[in-house]
Amino acid sequence: MKQKTHITRLNQAVARGGEPVITQQNKPVARIIQEKAESEKKPERVLGALAHLNFNIDGFDDPALNKSIEEDFYAEIERSDALP
Repeated sequence: MKQKTHITRLNQAVARGGEPVITQQNKPVARIIQEKAESEKKPERVLGALAHLNFNIDGFDDPALNKSIEEDFYAEIERSDALP
């Protein structure tokens, strides 16, 4: 009967938003937390979920564009190195 009383108290504490900690020899061994409602749970992530979308951009792999980006990148680094 004693365990039933403890379970009821723990359930009440969790329902109020608490997170009771179960200890053994004064060391925490478990925490009781409230189960999230189905609507609060994050949807499962699926690898490749966007694979059907076409992200090909014309000229994306153009060497001239890559060179331009590289030059801009290093120019910015050189300017930041010159600042005090």
